Amino acid sequence: MLQDFSSSREAAICSHFVQGAGWQAVTAGAAAEALERLREDPAIGVLFLDIRLPDRDGIDLLRELKRTHATLEIVMITAHASIDLAVDAMKSGATDFVTKPFTRSRVVAALERVDRIRGLQEEVSRLRSALEEQLVFEGI
Repeated sequence: MLQDFSSSREAAICSHFVQGAGWQAVTAGAAAEALERLREDPAIGVLFLDIRLPDRDGIDLLRELKRTHATLEIVMITAHASIDLAVDAMKSGATDFVTKPFTRSRVVAALERVDRIRGLQEEVSRLRSALEEQLVFEGI
């Protein structure tokens, strides 16, 4: 899991919560660094992304990442929450939206949501494969 925060203190707190939930955490202080980490490790599956980054708008980065890393789950984080911002983030592909200051329970809930979504995606893929096999068998 990769975390992209504008504050190293926030990154440390979130990393502590994430690691306490049994996940590995890697941090990045800016969008450029996050993109480099994603290039280096394509197995990263979750990104906690701050909406306000020092070198880029978080919503714009979210949109780019959903195009280039379709399987990456992105949890947006902000201290400047509004309903419009949350709706925009979710419409742009965010998996969840967490406001600062975040709590351990809220970070863990976001990770659990990611797990549920991944489980559902795997089940859909398995069911599609089974259906395709059945259709091929019936066509023989």
